[in-house]
Amino acid sequence: MIDINKLSGLNEKNCYLLAREEDRIHISWLIDDKMISFEYVPENSPSYNMFVFNSENEYKQAVADIGWINHGTIVREYDK
Repeated sequence: MIDINKLSGLNEKNCYLLAREEDRIHISWLIDDKMISFEYVPENSPSYNMFVFNSENEYKQAVADIGWINHGTIVREYDK
């Protein structure tokens, strides 16, 4: 379970990964051994999505093949 109080301090400066491409945005954080990510993809319905992953590894596997995240402008990235 993620401590909801820890979500109030999330921003671009303390994120795990921030990727942008055109109007698309993906941002994620590592919290209590879980990954939480938000995306805005205007051509999707719904355009806004939030995902919770059980581990850092599960998150990395999920985004590994998403081309626009991996080839967009990486503003901040975890240490590989």
